Formats: sequence, structure tokens, C-alpha cells
Amino acid sequence: MWGSATGCCVLKRMIRQKNSPQADSDKTKTGGLKRLQQNLSASNDLFGLHDQYRDYYYKAKTHDENQAIQLEGGVVFEHANWAGGRQNYLCASLAPKYVKRNYTEILKHIDLDCVYLDVFSCNEMDECFNPEHLMTRKECMEYRRACFQYMISKGIIPSSEECSDWAMRELVFSHYGPYEFMMKDENEKRMGIPVPLFNLVYHDCFILPWPMDKKQEDYMLYALLNGGIPYVVRNAPYDNVDGNFGSDGLSIEDRIKRANVVLDFYQKIKNEEMVEHRIINDHVQQTTFSNNISVEIDTKENTYRIV
Repeated sequence: MWGSATGCCVLKRMIRQKNSPQADSDKTKTGGLKRLQQNLSASNDLFGLHDQYRDYYYKAKTHDENQAIQLEGGVVFEHANWAGGRQNYLCASLAPKYVKRNYTEILKHIDLDCVYLDVFSCNEMDECFNPEHLMTRKECMEYRRACFQYMISKGIIPSSEECSDWAMRELVFSHYGPYEFMMKDENEKRMGIPVPLFNLVYHDCFILPWPMDKKQEDYMLYALLNGGIPYVVRNAPYDNVDGNFGSDGLSIEDRIKRANVVLDFYQKIKNEEMVEHRIINDHVQQTTFSNNISVEIDTKENTYRIV
């Protein structure tokens, strides 16, 4: 379940295909997705898949170690950190082929508004020394972009995990783009004052969801400062990973109320450039958008002001 909302669309549910790069073409197994897609469309919601073409699991029927990233010494890298178990990394030079193969089949059965190609815009670029598919880091970037470009060619909105400038020509939204301190326990020492550098460049062309945790400091303030959209509920799959340090105790009613505050502001500035950012003091910051709307936040008092 992925719960973020925007003023121009609502992205409520994304279905994960756990054993990519393998797709299942059995029509009886796509019937449920088809019904879900139809129900969401009837509610004027967008429907997308959560998919992945880097983590390459041994349990997939078509797993072939020769297609995995090979290190310079000839070793095929592997680990078993995630719920899928033992895995390699698929060489990105092969990812566009699998994306095209899978979605050629998937689109025969269901209509897609968007696809979330996980980790591509978050993880570092890979290089591969397998002589059958040598790949530099620069080439890895281009192969990942080719996967996004394929989605665009099919009229599907592409997204990925983080907001990375190298992918801005293709990506429309991401999972999130949190400040570094949001990924750590709130009591850990911070590196400095967080500022909205990314949105000073890309605000008017990218939809960026923000964590909305209410802790000692209210993270909703940073969603407003950056002119972003809110996460209603953001559940990480593992404890103490991706900023998941337990519940802040808010009820779903409170979460929705807070999300609507951010959405109401987003409606006012969603197509605008962020033209100015000011640090007034250690706790107070202000951003201004190209339609002259400004928001000021005070992270000490946990207050905001829109002017």
C-alpha cells in the first residue's frame, strides 16, 4: 500500500512484482489486477505497478547468474539482505530488454497510468566486468534512463525512488526525497540546517512526496517549505530503515487533516518555480514561488505562515 496524494492526481495503490525481471502471463493471475485497475479508474484514481530491475533473486524461474553484475575480479556479487532472499544485481544493460518484454505482456491485460521502477534513481550507478555485457557507470545511467523512456513511449508516467538530477528529463514523481536527518533517529546530531536546493531548481516540473511524521519537530513543515505533496501513511518494510522508527501516534483522521493542509498549499503553487529561499534564523526559513506566494516555517515552535 502506497499512500501519497497530489492535487492533480491521487496515487493510492501500487502493486509490487516481487520476482522481477520475470512477469507472469497467466490471465487468471492478472484478473485481480484488472479489476483493481477498473475500480480505481472508476474512482478517478491512477493505477500503477511497483516494479524493480536491479535486485535479481535466485528464486525467479528465469534467474541466470551470467546476467548479474560481475565485479572486476570476476566474482558475481550477491547478498541476502531483503525479504526476497539470496540475490545478485541484474546488469542494467539487460534491464531495458526485460522491461520491454514484461510490459509488452502486461499491457495486453491491464491499462497502466504509472509505473514505479524502484531503486534506479536512488542507488549508485553500477559497473559490470562480464565480457558478455561490459558496462560503465555512465552507461548504467543511460540504461536506467532507457527504462523510464520506454514507459513514456507507452504513455505511462515513470517514477523511481529518489529525486536525482540525472533522471529529471524522464521522471515525473518519486517515492520521496527526504532530508538526510529524516532517515535517522530524531535525536541524532544533524549535519546542518536543511535547505530546499533541489526544489529551487526543479519544483515546477517534479512531484515530490514528503514524510509527514510529527515528532519533536513537525516534518509537515518541510513539506510546506518545499512546496511538496504529503504522505498520508508511510510504512517502511523494515524497522529502523528509511526513517521508519515507529509510529508518531497520529490517528488516520489527523493524518488526513494534515495532508489536506499540504495539499491545499500545493494547489496554489504546484506549477510555479521556487524563486527564493531565505534562512531567517536557525529555526525559521521562508520560500517564495513565482506567483509571489510565500511560506514561512518555524521548526522551534512547529508553526507555519502562508503569505
